[in-house]
Amino acid sequence: MPIGSVAQLNRASDFGSDGYRFESCRGHKQKFNLIFNIFIMKRYVYLLLISIFAVGLSEQIQGQEILEKTWVLTAIGKEKIRLDTAKTPYISLSAGRLSGFSACNRLIGSYALEGNTLTFNGVSGTKMLCFDAQELEDKFVKTLGKTHFWKCKCKKLYLLDENKKVILRFKIKA
Repeated sequence: MPIGSVAQLNRASDFGSDGYRFESCRGHKQKFNLIFNIFIMKRYVYLLLISIFAVGLSEQIQGQEILEKTWVLTAIGKEKIRLDTAKTPYISLSAGRLSGFSACNRLIGSYALEGNTLTFNGVSGTKMLCFDAQELEDKFVKTLGKTHFWKCKCKKLYLLDENKKVILRFKIKA
């Protein structure tokens, strides 16, 4: 049985059915388009929210890689530090607190870590006098106070000044 051509009727009068229950396809298409557009918009909103969350999470994860570790000083600027395990400076960052050793004295203070920004506040330490390590200690503590940024690469920590120049280099304590 052959099927004839199909025509879309947009008004009841097109069919000659005035007064009878007749629905146009036009309204259904508009409702479908509206629902489809809302669905598409929800997807974009969800993608936007996921992107914002991922950026915030990546900053938190990025900062986590330097926390809860002991970082041994290897260089101040371009000057390498001779690694004498008894007198080698190190730092450790945990829960907003800085602790460590500055070549002669214990080191304490606080830090602020947000994304790739790292600053130290209230850095102080014990006051023992060490003739053989005093110069290194003074230079280390003074340079530590100039820190504004950080980066971590291949298990090495680099502290940078406000011009993003490397001022201190560390490696993870073995």
